[in-house]
Amino acid sequence: MEQIRRTAKAAKLDVMVGVHNDRMITIIGGVAESDNPEIIAKPFVGHFGTGTVVTGPIVSTLQDAHHSALAALSGYRALSFLETSPRLVDSQDLISARVIAGDTAAIDPVVAKIRNELRGDTRHTLACYLETAPTIEGCARVLFVHVNTVRYRLRRVLEMTGLDPFDPTDALTLRIALMMERNSTDL
Repeated sequence: MEQIRRTAKAAKLDVMVGVHNDRMITIIGGVAESDNPEIIAKPFVGHFGTGTVVTGPIVSTLQDAHHSALAALSGYRALSFLETSPRLVDSQDLISARVIAGDTAAIDPVVAKIRNELRGDTRHTLACYLETAPTIEGCARVLFVHVNTVRYRLRRVLEMTGLDPFDPTDALTLRIALMMERNSTDL
């Protein structure tokens, strides 16, 4: 734990570190909300034991730190759903596994983006691509549109949500979010 404190001091960051059961929990302060959690955490990874280190999202106040810690712990619990995992991973990259592990609130921001930011035709194209015809050409045939229209709409999904429908992990997250969005609309 002292090594973590020294690393933080050298980087001019604040740090709180403690042990909970078999986990070392570290809260790093003095970072900007625009920073990438994985880049901030990288110098600290060598001070942890074997296994994957999961980062939580950056929050603006110490009072909100528990939200970040909960996301990281949820991500840590979800690691068992993955065949392999990197040494360092952001909890946001584990959303689909977190949902399957029981943290259904993890997908709420993605559901909100689908509901509020994706136009109907883009949402419909995404659903068709993920659930009916998982090729651009097949999706275009089902929707009776040009393949470039499908490409454009799926690129819009990436721009609006930050999730790539062509990436298998992101596609699973988007598919779960579509189902959750439909379920919340039907209630």
